Amino acid sequence: MDGASRSGGSVAGDIESSPDFLSRQNIDLRRRLEDEAATYRRRLETYKQAQQQQAALVSRLQAKVLQYKQRCSELEGQMEEVLDRPSVVAPPGSALEAAQQQLRELREERVSDLDTALRALQEEKRKNEKLVQLNMTLRQQLEEAHESNEALTSDLQKLTSDWEVMREEMMMKEDEWKEEEQCFNEYYTNEHTRLLNLWRDVVAMKRHFTEMQSATQRDLIKIKSDFINTSRDLVDCCTGINARQSRYNLAEEENRLQNVEELNQLRETLAQLRAEREQIALEAKLKEEKIQTLNKECRSLEERCASAEATIGDVTKLQSELELLQNALRDIAHAVLQDAETRDPDTHHVHLTPSQPLPPRSPKRTQRTPTSPVFVESTISAVKAALHKNQLQIHDLQVKLSTCKEQCSTWKKQAENCEESHKSLENRLSDITAQLDTAKSQVTQLIQEKDMLSKSLDSARAEKNALDKNRMEMNAMLDNLNTDYEKEKKLNNKLQKMVENLEDEKNYLMSEVEQLKKEASVRFTEHKNNGRTNNHRSHNDRSAFTMCNKTLMNNRFHKN
Repeated sequence: MDGASRSGGSVAGDIESSPDFLSRQNIDLRRRLEDEAATYRRRLETYKQAQQQQAALVSRLQAKVLQYKQRCSELEGQMEEVLDRPSVVAPPGSALEAAQQQLRELREERVSDLDTALRALQEEKRKNEKLVQLNMTLRQQLEEAHESNEALTSDLQKLTSDWEVMREEMMMKEDEWKEEEQCFNEYYTNEHTRLLNLWRDVVAMKRHFTEMQSATQRDLIKIKSDFINTSRDLVDCCTGINARQSRYNLAEEENRLQNVEELNQLRETLAQLRAEREQIALEAKLKEEKIQTLNKECRSLEERCASAEATIGDVTKLQSELELLQNALRDIAHAVLQDAETRDPDTHHVHLTPSQPLPPRSPKRTQRTPTSPVFVESTISAVKAALHKNQLQIHDLQVKLSTCKEQCSTWKKQAENCEESHKSLENRLSDITAQLDTAKSQVTQLIQEKDMLSKSLDSARAEKNALDKNRMEMNAMLDNLNTDYEKEKKLNNKLQKMVENLEDEKNYLMSEVEQLKKEASVRFTEHKNNGRTNNHRSHNDRSAFTMCNKTLMNNRFHKN
């Protein structure tokens, strides 16, 4: 019991020292979360500034594109003016050649400017998309950090509540252990005091018996000495013997009453011991029932663990499916990149298609002067159609990109949900394992308590056996006392008979003495009257008297 109380005290000390550790962990986690939130905010601010700069660059590029468009429209107007007045400036062949050269130069400049602007736009769009993706990832990380913070706060609350519950349970168990220890100490002290009282009663009985035996022996020795030494004081001795006999009877009655009371006390103690044994048996049954209920709870927890392991198998299946989806995503991305690489030369070819047939047609157009404006319009429309096709392709690619991004975001969300479910299942499994460990520790504690109770039962049984042995010894001693009492009764009866015989003999001798005295007095008178004859008779009478006394003494000696 002392070891159990010490172990309970050490566990309580560990539990009392744990809140400082939990508070420190809470403070560290809060500091980390604050630092991470500050870093994420700084990154967001930098990304916002970069986005603003990119937006300014895009607006500048758009302004430049508008300027280029205005310049192109001005150049087209100039070309139209030049084409409207061919007769004034130069001959038609030189004007067409000059116009064609100007158109070629303008087209090349415009194409180069448009290509550079489109490339810059594409680069800016890519940068913008990258920044948007980074912004989304940072927002997701912030949300995850907030969720983890909330989860940690909830876990801390759960831990604090569990710690308080465990502390209350430990306090209750300590109180129960203290009460059990006090009850056991009280029971042990009571049993010890009872055994001491029984032993004292036994010692007192032994002393009383020895005193009675010594007193009876002394009385018998005194009686024998009185009978041997004092033959003349028979009357006084008989009266003293009667008084002593009455005292002895009273003492024997008192001893008998004391023996009866002690037997009743022993019976009451035996009944109390039986009742306590029944109570201990009932407590042991209750403890066994508690152990059975805890075993049932352990089985239910094991079943829960099996179900959790099955759910873990499902999670592994989901992870394998996720890996397959990720591989499929990678394959799709690779295919999209290959398609983009295959489409890029086509788009460049579309840009270059209107420029290829122009050189061979140039001599024909030099021969045909009236069809030159139509050819210019057709070339401009071809360039516009190519640009429109490129814009449509870019729009289609943007639409496809947005759909792919949405699919990727959905798949990422599904993956995150799967990871969260996996984490929740892992947390649940850890909680279940912790509950299993606590249940196992409780089972071990109950087994230890059962062992302690079995040891206390064994000690109680040993004490009961010792008490039974003491009771048997007391019964044997009582039997011996009863036998000694019966022997002394028999001796007392014999002594009473001897006293009665002695009284009868005394009365008989007194009567004979009186008769002899009467006869002696008569003979003395006759001796006075008769002289010598009487003297001779008196001598005979004296001799007869002495002979009677000798016979009486011999009879007393033989009876003694």
